[in-house]
Amino acid sequence: MYVTPFNAIAGDLIQDAYPVQFALYEEILAEGHPANGLKVGTAHDLLGYTSPGEASDWILAATGIPSISPELGTDDPATNAFRLDTPELVIDVMDQQYPIIEKTIEKLQAKIEFKQVGPADVDPITKEFSFTVEIRNKGLKDMKDFTIMSAQASVEARFDDPLILEGYGFSFFGQKGYTFSPVFARDHIIVKFQGHFVNEIPDDKFTVVLKKVKGEDAVPLFQTLTFHINVVHPPIMHHHMMALYEKSNEMYEYVTEQTAEFSYLTLAAVSVACIAAMALFARMFIWCRSKSDRSNSTQSIEAFAYEEASVQQEQDAEHNKQQDYHNLAGAMPTTPAVF
Repeated sequence: MYVTPFNAIAGDLIQDAYPVQFALYEEILAEGHPANGLKVGTAHDLLGYTSPGEASDWILAATGIPSISPELGTDDPATNAFRLDTPELVIDVMDQQYPIIEKTIEKLQAKIEFKQVGPADVDPITKEFSFTVEIRNKGLKDMKDFTIMSAQASVEARFDDPLILEGYGFSFFGQKGYTFSPVFARDHIIVKFQGHFVNEIPDDKFTVVLKKVKGEDAVPLFQTLTFHINVVHPPIMHHHMMALYEKSNEMYEYVTEQTAEFSYLTLAAVSVACIAAMALFARMFIWCRSKSDRSNSTQSIEAFAYEEASVQQEQDAEHNKQQDYHNLAGAMPTTPAVF
């Protein structure tokens, strides 16, 4: 049997006066696989009398260290004697008591445990989810360093920044994964994770696997957390606001698409107009050049014709002068006489 404080009174004082130490007693007994038939309690509970004082009473009251006074034995009646007469009994008693000793030594160090708290709330409309995890240091020593855990979900999901609901510390998602600050001895923090599913929503369960990237030996290498899905619906006003928001997004996308299309059409029309104007300008330029060339050609022809007429007139005048000269010199008249 294990005799616990306080033995001078006929009552269970430890649970109310030292709840942290009482919880440690309960954990060691639950996890240490105690010997069959082990009894735990005060002297009054186990033996029916009170004691004016016992070593475990002073240790707990003066230092706060959990303590007991063990009287070793098993469910074998032969171990109830004051002395164990055979080596086989000694070995049997020690084999059955050692798990408690090993668990107690393990508790002297920091020991981190992850535990899911309740189901995962999922909104099927927005695909948003949230779930709560307790990070507890079950050891008697404070953590000294930050811990980084990679989080992998059973379906594709995106996580937002977590929230600390209870306890001292902080946590966040960084480039390497989920990071949380050291947890004190026999203390805990409760973290709310939230985010949204990318594509599909799990039917009834949602699993998250935490893998240690950096941290103390007190943190387990792997931890699997499975949450049952609790489908939640937003309030009616929130639902209408979300529908309005989605419609506004659709309207915005439509207007953007139409504006882009109108811009493309306007740009095309302006381009066609510019090309037509350039073609018209080119045609006018060619026409003006052609007209100018024809005008120059006409003037050249007229000038050439004028020069030919002037030469002919000069030749005719010269011929007339010669004819007059011949007439005056007695030549034959060129016009016959009329009698």
